[in-house]
Amino acid sequence: MSFHPHENDNDITIEHYENKILTSLPDKDASMLCELVYESMMLENIANNRAGKGKTIANLIYNLDKKTLNKISITLLSSDVKDALEQYPHHYYPVLAKYKLVATSFDFVSKTQSSFFGTAPSYYAIVVANVNDKENKGIYVINRGTDKGWDYWSDLKMGRGKLIPSAEIIPHMIAGINFTQEVLAKYQVRSIGFSGHSLGGSIAQIQSIRFFDYKKGLSLAPTKCFEPFGTKSEVDPSFGFRFKNKYYYSDINFWKGFRSQVCNVGIDWKCNSWQELSDRLIQKYQRNAKLIANNIKNFIRQGDIIAELSAQIGDSIKLTTNINNNYYNYIPQQTSGLIAVPQFLFELLRRLTIHKISWYRYNAYAENGDLIPNRIDKKNVKIFKFSASYKDIQSFREAFEDDN
Repeated sequence: MSFHPHENDNDITIEHYENKILTSLPDKDASMLCELVYESMMLENIANNRAGKGKTIANLIYNLDKKTLNKISITLLSSDVKDALEQYPHHYYPVLAKYKLVATSFDFVSKTQSSFFGTAPSYYAIVVANVNDKENKGIYVINRGTDKGWDYWSDLKMGRGKLIPSAEIIPHMIAGINFTQEVLAKYQVRSIGFSGHSLGGSIAQIQSIRFFDYKKGLSLAPTKCFEPFGTKSEVDPSFGFRFKNKYYYSDINFWKGFRSQVCNVGIDWKCNSWQELSDRLIQKYQRNAKLIANNIKNFIRQGDIIAELSAQIGDSIKLTTNINNNYYNYIPQQTSGLIAVPQFLFELLRRLTIHKISWYRYNAYAENGDLIPNRIDKKNVKIFKFSASYKDIQSFREAFEDDN
């Protein structure tokens, strides 16, 4: 996606983007949108603003000077993101000026979910497109990460799937798939991609499998994930084997296993109706594992306890920090003595600080938006150090290696 600056009658420089559909989201752009998706109050205001239809996200957040935020943004944004947008307009505005908000998942979740166990009432995502793509033929679904109480419940369910080797497709993943299907039914989409941070990255990995080779005329754009909880065990069980063009694997659902065996011996027990989403995802991944993995990029900071817990689908790009080991290698080294438990707790809290999506605003990016591993944006870091508290600076030193 390219653009050409020009001036309007008011001598205000604006960007005119070529009318091309969105087929690949640069790393830099993906990180910003993954940060912005946590701001649901502001995004819902944009989505419900009829006067803002077709306008860039930047124009709906910033004033005409492209530096200061409008009154609504100041009111609705969280303090951290508000401060970032005000302090680094040179960083955010040019990127957000490329995109428009096509849809959010709010209405979809409201009409299909409930507050009962097994649902995902806190699933949230946005859909973006090139601002000049009038028909929304190229879109990206940006999934929010852990933010509400129900999200933590989903995190625990995913963790259970690691303790007992099994496929654990959580409600948030199902909601993400169903929401995407609704979007595809509404628009004539030719290219779709996914992105997310933390839990949102986990959802994006699963969406990438579900919508791989989904239908004729729809291509899958590269998936970008930041500090995701790895989902490989969801589609590549620890105990599995292929026999006569079928894939068999372990599962803790005994009823499903019994029905599977009945079908295998040739008894027709509605064998195509009971198969769960997890089965279909496993079968698709096993047939196309290499192609799917080649389409997914994961950014992971060294020592992140969430991203390092489980194996990832796709290419993992390690970003160095001042934490030089994996938390799960650290634990066995600290199991002796009365001080072991408090050490675990403090180390856990220390490592959680590097999990935040906001650190990506200080990474360096190439002109094409590719993240440059282990380099920092010196301009943004200089502004940060001038205004940050002592605690924030200490956290920064954990998230980035000393050499930076």
